[in-house]
Amino acid sequence: MYKRQAEGGATQIKDMLPSLPHVFVTLSFSDWYQLPVLAEILAAKGAKTAYISYIADLHGIEYSGVAGIEFPKQGIDIVGLKSLPPDIKDLSPVLKDAQTSGADIFCCFAYPDQNMPACGTSMELGYNPKAWVGGPGVNFGFYHTAFGPAVEGLLGFTAFARGSSPKLDEMADKLYEGKPEDVQDWWGHPYYWAGLDIWKAAIEKAGTLDQEKIREVIASASAENPLETVLGPTWFDNGLLAKECHPGEIGQWINLSLIHISEPTRLLSISYAVFCLKKKNYRVRRPSHLLYPYSIFHPITSSLSFPTRPLFPTHTHY
Repeated sequence: MYKRQAEGGATQIKDMLPSLPHVFVTLSFSDWYQLPVLAEILAAKGAKTAYISYIADLHGIEYSGVAGIEFPKQGIDIVGLKSLPPDIKDLSPVLKDAQTSGADIFCCFAYPDQNMPACGTSMELGYNPKAWVGGPGVNFGFYHTAFGPAVEGLLGFTAFARGSSPKLDEMADKLYEGKPEDVQDWWGHPYYWAGLDIWKAAIEKAGTLDQEKIREVIASASAENPLETVLGPTWFDNGLLAKECHPGEIGQWINLSLIHISEPTRLLSISYAVFCLKKKNYRVRRPSHLLYPYSIFHPITSSLSFPTRPLFPTHTHY
């Protein structure tokens, strides 16, 4: 049996899962359900245009491709699309083109080796779109330690934040207390931990180490008969961690903390989360069938808070 921490390549493996009965995917990814949620959030805040840059590998191709489907669904036109070689050294031509486009949103669907220089170059150029969305890297504490207050307003793909749930706070305490901020990961850690919880719960429920019986326990879990993990009640949907089990999808650096601005994908519509985002600093009671009773929402800031010049010389970050 194989529990895959899928990310790049996940949209392709989705269609293969019926033929892979021993594979269970625990991570969120582009169309499960990050970009549909991102598109709704941005559209709800009035975004009409987007400029997309992406790393020229499977990760970038998948994320840009899914954005090309989800953004137009929400009335967001893509006005620029640029591929980034993995070893790119100078992103200024891409950032200048994005700046000239006047797009409301700039997306960098890439890894830290591209996201961090893109952020630093944006600071250098004074490029400050209404929303700056980064891929892996933005979700880590090291993004803040590298850029300091300049991270304010940056958007990225996350799973949780402080206050998402007591269980997730306890996990964060175990992983992060006494450690450098750099090691904090507000996306993957709940899913990695949940994968271990699933193994433990399934073995205990099966009462054996027989792989087929353990697999049957995992596959048969459901909303009515879930396995308990750090995420709360947990189950899979055709081999994918059910969207209702995701603690969330999108985060933003607000007051120098990475704050969650999306709720889990629910049995209700995701529009409920978007509606809540229109309210300022409200504590909202969630329906009783949801995983956790409370969540704090913050509005998307109107623009990023890049200073007029970089806080640090750009070349010191990379």
